[in-house]
Amino acid sequence: KPYSDNWTAEWKYLYSLQRNYPNTGQFTFLPAPSARFGGWEMGALRISGNGSSEGQLDVAAIWSTEHAMAWHLEEAFRRDPAGWAAAKCQQWDSQEAGLPSFLEEIPDCPCTLSQARADFGRFHVSPRWGGSRQARSRLAQEGLPE
Repeated sequence: KPYSDNWTAEWKYLYSLQRNYPNTGQFTFLPAPSARFGGWEMGALRISGNGSSEGQLDVAAIWSTEHAMAWHLEEAFRRDPAGWAAAKCQQWDSQEAGLPSFLEEIPDCPCTLSQARADFGRFHVSPRWGGSRQARSRLAQEGLPE
């Protein structure tokens, strides 16, 4: 169960899409559904040199951003990808309602001057701090003395 005491994320090597592929700057593959890996809905691709062994940990690599591992997914995805995605979003939304709020446990993040200026609902640049670069970067948060 998400956010329970025994809930953990798992980062796991599944398989290689291709081994010893020449570096031409492009790579394509034909996705195939996989019952074995169908439970993996999200993931990333790792591109590593030919010197590493299959699934070797801690190697120099380039990683993709996280993305849906859509080719692993069930037939419902293949029949209606938009409907599958909408159902998944609704499922995540309903699960989120049961999760504890973490926002009260963490302090506000410090921000840059440009971020504070964009967030004019909470921050403003104090005119008392003059025109120097250092002074301009100091911010007064609403409710705090300047």
